[in-house]
Amino acid sequence: MFIKKFTHTIPPIHYEGVEVSWIRHRDLHLLTVGRFTYTSDQRFISIHNPMTEDWTLQIRYPQRRDSGVYECQVGTTPPIGHAMHLSVVVLPVGGV
Repeated sequence: MFIKKFTHTIPPIHYEGVEVSWIRHRDLHLLTVGRFTYTSDQRFISIHNPMTEDWTLQIRYPQRRDSGVYECQVGTTPPIGHAMHLSVVVLPVGGV
């Protein structure tokens, strides 16, 4: 049995007055632009905090296959990108 009830949040990215897009490198899938989601996988959501201008990608119920590189791209000229690697480790219930 494995723990699956968990939400992982990729660290927030701070950019004032611009929208952030989140891309999954494994398949070059555009996940979100601003608050709009462009994947049928409803576990992915982009969260914007207008008080801090932070943008966060949240993955609900992350799975091992979600491991990989994710990139936020900022709609500036020239474009700015920040990539990060996510490792999802599934632990047995009751064990660490």
